[in-house]
Amino acid sequence: MAKNTLLLLAVLTAGCAGAHDDPSVLTRNDAIDDYIQVSELKEIDAIRSRDQLNHRAVTEKYIIISDRKHEYLAAFARRCKELTNYEIKPDIRREANVLSARFDTYRGCPIRSLYEISEGQAQEVMQIGEALGQSAHE
Repeated sequence: MAKNTLLLLAVLTAGCAGAHDDPSVLTRNDAIDDYIQVSELKEIDAIRSRDQLNHRAVTEKYIIISDRKHEYLAAFARRCKELTNYEIKPDIRREANVLSARFDTYRGCPIRSLYEISEGQAQEVMQIGEALGQSAHE
């Protein structure tokens, strides 16, 4: 009886451990990773802008940042659940008017990489998230 109880406890614990990552979010993140590679997006070190930066959440790991003239895809080093909960402004820490990959954060979430994208590419990335599940805003 004790062996059965321990076995059941181990199975339940393993099931709960895997429940933290929503498969649809993981699929969307993988699809965006593939899009970055296939489209050969140009990785940049920083966004330099005197305009206010706005963002749209694609998933908990990706956002699209925009100013009046340009669009950028930002990838976080980890999942960032804070994106959809608050009005977010970048935590610019090194230089005014510069948002840097690997140094700056959005709501405490470290930015792993930045990619320069066109308006059409931004729409495609948003559609990837919507086609594979609910958008990060919902």
